[in-house]
Amino acid sequence: MIGLIFPNLLWAKHQPIGYDTSHENKVLLVLERVGEVLTSCFGVISFQEVVYCFDIFMMISIVAMFIYEGFWVRYFKSAQTLNNFYASFLGIPLAGATCPVIAFLCL
Repeated sequence: MIGLIFPNLLWAKHQPIGYDTSHENKVLLVLERVGEVLTSCFGVISFQEVVYCFDIFMMISIVAMFIYEGFWVRYFKSAQTLNNFYASFLGIPLAGATCPVIAFLCL
């Protein structure tokens, strides 16, 4: 959860140059926020017995989160423009949006 929250808090202070939210669909924005809250709740609350063993899905989730963190490191070291924000990372389009979703689904 810290790996998700911390970069987003930093991003709030270092948004891309020219970033404008006035054209965003309000319904989709509300759905995104609801999804973030539900994902956080499901990420913390487990409905299964915890079993510690090697799991390929756990490994994919961890790799996806490392890629996500790498995306943010590259963004914060860049000029922080819209091109840097929306650029693919390691061949993954919109890595800042897709990697956390992949990580959550694998969990």
